[in-house]
Amino acid sequence: MFTTPSQGDELRRELMVTSVGGRMLVMTIAGNVKDYSRNEAVVRNLANSVRVN
Repeated sequence: MFTTPSQGDELRRELMVTSVGGRMLVMTIAGNVKDYSRNEAVVRNLANSVRVN
């Protein structure tokens, strides 16, 4: 997870890395810190619901 300063508000980026069929898969969730904390449950549900077949 990265939190970086920007104009107006800090940005938060969370990288999730996994392997699918021998290939690397990277999922990035990005948003400003205020929105992220306000919507953290939604972001968690999204991240936990990603399935790759």
